[in-house]
Amino acid sequence: MSACVPGTRSVDSKPPDIDTGSALDDGLDALDPAALPAGGAPCAAPVLVTVDEVIDGDTAYISLPDGAWDKVRFIGVDTPEIAHSDDEVADCYGDEAFAFTRGLLPVGSRMWLTFDGECRDVYDRLLAYAHKGTGEQLFVQRRLLHDGWARTLTIPPNDSLADTFARDADDARARGVGLWGACGG
Repeated sequence: MSACVPGTRSVDSKPPDIDTGSALDDGLDALDPAALPAGGAPCAAPVLVTVDEVIDGDTAYISLPDGAWDKVRFIGVDTPEIAHSDDEVADCYGDEAFAFTRGLLPVGSRMWLTFDGECRDVYDRLLAYAHKGTGEQLFVQRRLLHDGWARTLTIPPNDSLADTFARDADDARARGVGLWGACGG
């Protein structure tokens, strides 16, 4: 897996003080990555990374074990956009989804990345499933979908978990949680 060094990155904003990172890091070193969901023919082996910065609800900068860093886009989900400049307006629920992801993945916390059929998108972002541990509540994409922070975004060949993600999103929509209640779907 090659590193992609973006031209700039903002370090001005700090994630909210939500104590999820350290508690959820317990046991990640001992976790068997084979127990984590991944694509049927993954393009790379699972890797334990450190969160450097959450950019928006579905994208983050991460440090790899070799010290290189990369920009990772979470496979299968699409959170509402945030305003990236003063002349932009955030989509409905964009700021809330961003704050949730920053709380779930605080700077300095760690997570496992697993992969599907394609490791890079056209923007040279690393494409991965993100995990804070085993179980659906610690699977970042499933948590985003189940709690209504995101919609599904299926782009082959990274579609191995599309049916599971669709069920999570359908459940959130039926319950009217998150963006489904706030933004009218």
